[in-house]
Amino acid sequence: MTADVYAADEHLLPGLGNSVSTEQFIVTVIADADADVLLRIVAQLNSLNNAPRRFNFERLADDTVKVEIVIAGCTTRAVDLICRKLEQLISVIQCEHAPYRDL
Repeated sequence: MTADVYAADEHLLPGLGNSVSTEQFIVTVIADADADVLLRIVAQLNSLNNAPRRFNFERLADDTVKVEIVIAGCTTRAVDLICRKLEQLISVIQCEHAPYRDL
């Protein structure tokens, strides 16, 4: 089977192993409160081929939005790729990720 890096099929690439990651990450995005910002962010998450465990969207007083997304079942490499793609969006001011642990 051919790996599709846009569908997070990295486990099919030689040398990266064949197990599904059990790690969880939280991705935090700060962006301008444009009308289509939610659609733009969700479109980038689609490439993971995996629904987020949690998605929190909040409009802040300074006309920006803060989006917190908990992602599970993908590698650090895939989350790095998503953050780089999100940073390329015109509305995004900041995007960062960190390991996430349920409380």
